[in-house]
Amino acid sequence: MEGYIATDKKKNRYIVFLLCLLALVAVFSPVPDEPSFRDVAIVFSLLFLYHIYKLQSFPKECVFYFAIWGLAVISTVFSSYIAPERTLITYLFFIILTLLFASCDYRVPQLKSFVNFYIIYGLICAILIILSWLFGFEHGQNRYSIGITGLEKNPNYVNSVIILSCCFILYRLMSVKKHILIYSVLFAIHVTGTMLTGTRAAVLTIVLCIGFIVIYDAIIKRNFTSLLVILIIGLIGFYIFTIYVPTAISSRFSGEDSFEDVLRLEMWSSNYEQFTKHPILGMGLGGTTAFTAKLGLKVDNIHNVMLQFLYEQGIVGLLLLIVILVRIIKRTKKEDRKLIYFMMVGMYVPIMFQNGLVGLTFWWPLIILEVFSRASHKEKLYGYI
Repeated sequence: MEGYIATDKKKNRYIVFLLCLLALVAVFSPVPDEPSFRDVAIVFSLLFLYHIYKLQSFPKECVFYFAIWGLAVISTVFSSYIAPERTLITYLFFIILTLLFASCDYRVPQLKSFVNFYIIYGLICAILIILSWLFGFEHGQNRYSIGITGLEKNPNYVNSVIILSCCFILYRLMSVKKHILIYSVLFAIHVTGTMLTGTRAAVLTIVLCIGFIVIYDAIIKRNFTSLLVILIIGLIGFYIFTIYVPTAISSRFSGEDSFEDVLRLEMWSSNYEQFTKHPILGMGLGGTTAFTAKLGLKVDNIHNVMLQFLYEQGIVGLLLLIVILVRIIKRTKKEDRKLIYFMMVGMYVPIMFQNGLVGLTFWWPLIILEVFSRASHKEKLYGYI
């Protein structure tokens, strides 16, 4: 294996570069919220030209992705909430972008390089948040993002990067078990940056990720001593948080429901009532946005990509997505499934509080999962990532 890796270090370095470039768009695109297709157009164009040059074809799973788009077209055409718009074409472009990345050939060295890049990327984002806090660049009341750079970026989207980086760090701590002190410090910096954003969903995701990987390891290895140790450390950490973290920040996690929470619940319940009238095919692409705009809540998006997908593409769309995710898991080697499960938790929980069905927010997790599962199908990732 070592000899094989040594001779394969330069293969598809171009594709990994494009994957890293796409990751950078999530935070450093010049828009406050989710990146649109305009922000990823350069990556799409370069990747498309590469596929033409290599004469590569889409994987056979493309039928499920195109079925999702076909369903979006049908549900929108027959929707009573919205008429067909060019967002259908944009939606198709994101599906093609996902399939273009999925059809490339990845090896362990390239994915290891990507993971190293992503950990550094998450570290930079966390440090920028900490610096914004130190120098008073607020993003809303007692919330901080990367304002010190001059970019007004929604903290939820910055946190998505940090959380996936946390997943990679935790995976290395629990699986590879090398450089434990360094990775522990990196993880602490990541968590500090996340907490300073004041985003409860992000902190909840980190807690879920830690809980998942510890419980998973304890069950698989029958090592319940480590589970007890982690639980004690977690209780100590919670005590330190409640005592020493400034009240202005800690109150965002321990206080009563905010106006944002009440607003979200009202949007979700109102759209759910409409969804129950069209449960099979959904409300059509953009249907929730059109309906929410009429509620007079000063927002036009339900701030939950997964609910938006369900409401707009119905039960059939959800089943297609489940089929895709199940095939991703089954394609992955058993030794690497812990990593895939871990990444799923780290990427899908945060987007339940974000916008971007017709954007990078919804499709980025599928791109990453496809890339890692297809690489695992060819060679084991465990111990090398």
